[in-house]
Parts: sequence; C-alpha cells; structure tokens
Amino acid sequence: MIFDIESHIERWKKKFENKLSKEDMDELESHLRDNIDCLLIKNKTPAEAFEKASSDLGNIDEIIDQYKIFYEEIFMELEKQINDNINSPEVLEQLYHKNPYAFKKCIENISKNDDSMTMTIRTWKARLSYNFSNVKNNENIKNLILIFILSIIAGVISIIPLLFDIKFKLNEFIYDESFYIKNFSFIIIPAIMIYFCFKIKMDIKKIILSFSIVLISIVFINFLPANDPYHTKILSIIHMPFFLWVITGFIFSGKNWKDPISWTGYLKYSGEFFIFSVLLYLGYAVLIFFSVSLFDSIKIDINDIVNTIGISGLFAIPVIGAYLSDTKREIVNNISPILARIFSPLFLIILMIFICVMLFGGKNPYNDRDFLVIFNFMLILVLGLVFYVITERKIDEKKNIFDFINILLIFSSIVINVIALSAIIVRLYIWGFSAN
Repeated sequence: MIFDIESHIERWKKKFENKLSKEDMDELESHLRDNIDCLLIKNKTPAEAFEKASSDLGNIDEIIDQYKIFYEEIFMELEKQINDNINSPEVLEQLYHKNPYAFKKCIENISKNDDSMTMTIRTWKARLSYNFSNVKNNENIKNLILIFILSIIAGVISIIPLLFDIKFKLNEFIYDESFYIKNFSFIIIPAIMIYFCFKIKMDIKKIILSFSIVLISIVFINFLPANDPYHTKILSIIHMPFFLWVITGFIFSGKNWKDPISWTGYLKYSGEFFIFSVLLYLGYAVLIFFSVSLFDSIKIDINDIVNTIGISGLFAIPVIGAYLSDTKREIVNNISPILARIFSPLFLIILMIFICVMLFGGKNPYNDRDFLVIFNFMLILVLGLVFYVITERKIDEKKNIFDFINILLIFSSIVINVIALSAIIVRLYIWGFSAN
C-alpha cells in the first residue's frame, strides 16, 4: 500500500488544532517538510521519513510547552506596551500588525483581568472576536439560494411559449418573428440584475429606475412596428442585450457608478462572465448529448423532452455563470471540481431515470451494439465527475451532500454496467468473438 505523506501531515497538524497560531503552525510544518525531504534524499522510504522527522521535532506536548514558554515573555512585554499606549491608536495598530496572534491573546488577557475595561480595550476585543467568516458564509448561502431561484425562474419563463403554444404575431403590423430572438435578453439579464440588487442592497429609487428602463425596453422591442427589410427591428434586437448589460453595470457599480475604476472592474467581470458561461454551456451540451444517446440506446425518443428542458437550460446557465464569475476569487483555481459539482447531480438524475425506465419499461438492451458503446462513454464521464469532486475534498472535511451524490453515481454506474457486461456475455454467446 502506498504511503500518503500528505494525509499523514494533515493528521499530524490536526493534533495542534486550537493550540498554536496559524503562523506557528506554518513554521512548524515547514520544518517537518524540510526534514522529510532531507531523509527522502538519503533513500529513506516515505513512511520512515515521516516517522523520523515527526519524532525529531518532539512529541505534541513538548512542542506546545516550548511555544508557551516562548510566548510568555512576548506576552508580558506586549501587554505592558498595550497598557502604556492605551490612548495612542496609531501605536496600538502598529503593535497589532507586528504580531496579530500575540496581540489578540494580550487583549483577551487584559479584558479577563480588568473588569472596568476602557473603551479602547472593548473596541479591540469586539474587533478581534468578530467572526467574519460565519457572516460571509451566511451571505454566500443566501446568494446561492437566490441565484438558484432566479435561474429556475428564468428557465421556466423561457419554456412558457412552448408549454402554451403562444403565438406572438399580435397584428398585421408587427413582424412575426421568434419570441426568443426578441426577448432572450429580457429573460436572462433582469435575473442577473435582481441578484446584484440583493447582494449590494441597492437603493430602492435606483432599483425602480433600472427596472423601469427594462420594462420600457420590453414594450419597445415587442411593439416596434417593422416593415420589410426590417433593418430597424433587427438592429434594435442586436443592440438591446448590450444596452441592458450597461444597466446591469449601473447596478453592479452601486454607489460608485460615477467612478471609471468601478466600470473598469465591471468590464473585467463581463469577460469572466462570458468565460464561465461558455464552460457551463459546453458541460450542458455534453449532458444533453449523453442523455439523448443513453435513452436512444434502448429505443426511447426523448427529443421533445430534451427540447423543452434544453431551452430552459440555455436561459438558466448565464444566470449561474453570473454567480460563478462574481465569486471567482474562491473558485478560479478549482474550476474543474466546481463544474463537476454542478453537473454531477444532473448526471445522477439522468442515470436514475434511465435505470427505472430500463428496468420497469420492458426495454431490452441486449440486441443493440451501440448500447454498449454509450455505456463505455458513460463510464468515462462518471469517473471524471467523481474524480474532480473527490480531488477538491479536504481530508478533514465533514460529510456533505456531494459525498452521497458520488456514492449514488458510482452505484448507478455499477448497476448499468452490470447490465452492459451481461449484454456483452449474451452477445459473445450468440455471435462468438466478433465485432458484434
């Protein structure tokens, strides 16, 4: 069995959790890794190198005691400096930036031992104990729920014409063209505008102004008279998405909408939005192709369903892309696992439906060679999805919904491939070792 040094280092670090500062832990880990590298050069096995390097640093209690002795002197001196400069904000700020961990411990110690804390100590205590990460996580969850709802709404609105067979030729003066060509930007962009309105908590007057312009634009495009060769109509439709995207930039910039730097940031965001949307469209195309091919292998035509769902996905994807590009700082280095997490539940749903239809619908997959080819393609896709979700998972991460999705994906693929293998055996028995 291969010895995984990284997983053992992570377990070793976990023993120091909440006992050493992040800076001290990073320094200690650096020493450990340097020692391991030296031992590996001396032809030690990874297991021997780790055991030797970790034991040379000392046991956990000894290391913690050494750091305590080291910090006691620092804490005493720093606490004295804080008390001496309690009325000098500039000096306190400098002391904090020199050693944030020690400064925080000193403030906690002062507040415990002094019942009549000064306003300065109270302020620093509140500042240093404020858990920003929890607030940020709550905001991220709210934004994620909002973008999910908005993408669903955009998708549902986009298929209303198909569901109700709505005709959009209002009268003889209005050109009978596709609803989607005229209105695609009114389905996608307002959803993105709503997301940014909620995120930046935009002023109600600016919200009314922005969406009033959107409503006027909808009326303008849909009721604009057109005569052959329809140049005015065509030019209006082409430029409308760009016009609405400028309005979105007004919302995106918030209070700084007059600042050119803010608009420069919006241009950068627009480029990243385009890239993320293209990647999502590519993944969506693979999902659609996979679904059609899979059900076609058992002679079930799902083209009508795919057309309906496919259109809704085309309008929902840019809304999701807007969220991803907005949170790019956290995902730009993990784009493959992120896309895998987005599409793995969708692939799981397709596989589960396929298994149910195949088992309870009386479909026979044993007489079609293309069936086996599709299954091999499915294996590669499932393997890739599971691989990227697992690679993003940290060793000490708690169980989450994606772990169960992975298990169900693997289980579904095993069931389908058992059927595929049995089909191979049957075909070998009937035709022998041939291309069939």
